[in-house]
Amino acid sequence: MELRKAVLADGPAVEKLYQEAREFLHSQGVDQWQDGYPNGETFRADVSEGNAWVLEEQGQVVGTAYLGMGKEPTYAKIYEGAWGAEPETYAFLHRIAVAGSCKGKGAAEMFFQQLEREARARGLNVLRGDTHR
Repeated sequence: MELRKAVLADGPAVEKLYQEAREFLHSQGVDQWQDGYPNGETFRADVSEGNAWVLEEQGQVVGTAYLGMGKEPTYAKIYEGAWGAEPETYAFLHRIAVAGSCKGKGAAEMFFQQLEREARARGLNVLRGDTHR
């Protein structure tokens, strides 16, 4: 598998990944992503920010994630917990979706490793991610 920055042409494949993830979450009784988010508009915004990444296997997009640097507004208030550190800026990961055919092959790990590389290159030593309850 190969990780790379996403381009707008990846949109249809990424939207399919979002839909597959939405259906999987629904089948598990999880209400996350059931309101149409994320979608093509979300992906296009992520690409324009330079934060969208895709994972390819044999020329097919099989995973996507948002790798951000800076400060995530939704992290301003934490419920039932706390961050271990409060740096001015940090690296964070959002919107991971991986094709069912690639689950268990280390796809998510590849996104986390890239996030770590991106953070180190910017001198950031805090990584953040969150989950849906």
